[in-house]
Amino acid sequence: MRTRLLRGLAASILALTVILPGTAQPAQAADGVAIKLFDVLSALGRLRAGKASGADLKPFIQLAISAVTTSQNEVIKHIDAIVAAEVKAAADSASTEFTDIEGIIDDELGLEQWTRDVARAGRKGAGLLTLVDRPSAEQIAQAVIQLYQIALVGADFVGSRPYLIAVMREYVAANRQMIETLEPDCKWINTKTFPGGYQRDYRCVAANNVDEVTKSEQVIGGRYYLGPVNIDAVKLEAGQKSSWIVAKEYLPMLEQELRKLEEQQ
Repeated sequence: MRTRLLRGLAASILALTVILPGTAQPAQAADGVAIKLFDVLSALGRLRAGKASGADLKPFIQLAISAVTTSQNEVIKHIDAIVAAEVKAAADSASTEFTDIEGIIDDELGLEQWTRDVARAGRKGAGLLTLVDRPSAEQIAQAVIQLYQIALVGADFVGSRPYLIAVMREYVAANRQMIETLEPDCKWINTKTFPGGYQRDYRCVAANNVDEVTKSEQVIGGRYYLGPVNIDAVKLEAGQKSSWIVAKEYLPMLEQELRKLEEQQ
């Protein structure tokens, strides 16, 4: 029975991770930071699926180390918000230590403590998301995603289903908070009215306060000469480099995996 459950879980994890790089519209639009974080989600998900299925883990481990190291060098090390210093240091340390994941998982007692430390750092970072300004929250979220993904791998190898579920519940809550906190700020601006029509712009600004997208629409005599503006598409385009788009894409998959784990308890 346990073997069937493990195989079912492996299939579930793998089904979720293999569609990440090219899933719905947001992931296809993702860029920069978001792409590196999606790579981490996919690679570490494949490692977890391989562990659950009893496969040879070496190729999965190498892929995971590569994704984590790339994200560490191109995302984590570029975090510069002062309030994010502690969570950045934790994510940087966990990423460096992850390069020895084979040695870590061979040390059962050390593995559990290491996993708890990584998850604790993720929890602390998630708790800061609503206490800082939006650009800082964006940078903290990048580190939190890296930390929790690594913690999930550790929790899988610890082998305690209740603990894995606890970490996953925390991660689900963190993703929900990211979606709420980091959603691009959008509004209509520059509205001009004239006889028979109007013109206005719709602008969305990402949480980093740098990336923004503005689209215009103009209506004269009931006919669009510019637009109409697709406000959802503008928001997605503005947030394509943000942790927001990663959380938005990954949350439904994470919730599905959590439900399966809870059903199997």
